[in-house]
Amino acid sequence: MEISQSTIRNISIIHLSGLFEYHDESKLMTAMRRSVGEGPDIVAIDLAGVDNLNSACMAALLNMLKIADEARQQFMLYGMNTRVHTLIEKVFSRDYVPLLSTEEFNERYL
Repeated sequence: MEISQSTIRNISIIHLSGLFEYHDESKLMTAMRRSVGEGPDIVAIDLAGVDNLNSACMAALLNMLKIADEARQQFMLYGMNTRVHTLIEKVFSRDYVPLLSTEEFNERYL
């Protein structure tokens, strides 16, 4: 999996693309801790480049939510295709974690 980061205003964005493999978890957690350490108000995960999620990736996303929650930073997911969105809705409550399209994210936050 390709993992990159960007910061816009008070938002730290972690961009993911490709297939998540088990050894990617440590890279993803490192990126998350780096993002949280920057002190943004929001940590957003860009899933536009992800075609599918496996259970290891879902577990990593839950761990990322926990890290953001402990840092008192808002956590959101955006840019999901229909398949990924359906899987994420089964795990994340929309009331707690915003699940946005790329367009919604750009309109509201950029």
